[in-house]
Amino acid sequence: MSKACGNLRLSRMAYNKPAGSAVTREAEVIDALTAIVEISPRWEIWKCFDRLRQNWRRWNHKRERRAYCQRELNIRKRTKKRIQMRDSVPLQASALVNRG
Repeated sequence: MSKACGNLRLSRMAYNKPAGSAVTREAEVIDALTAIVEISPRWEIWKCFDRLRQNWRRWNHKRERRAYCQRELNIRKRTKKRIQMRDSVPLQASALVNRG
């Protein structure tokens, strides 16, 4: 194999590389993800990943994440509401402690 590639002056990686662009290879994953996100747009990648696993789609999680980010489906996380700062008030101790 390496001699044949050397004779043709072709790298072994170029010989073994599958034909077609990444978009055509990822088309099935992208279609499945967009179908899920149309149903519930607030789902993050792991919720979509679990749902695809339930539907017998056994793709690698890195492949799904790449397709998810390519389609810009990733959503920003919600931030917590800020509570206004309050003035600190010292606690008042009772004069009668544990008397009963």
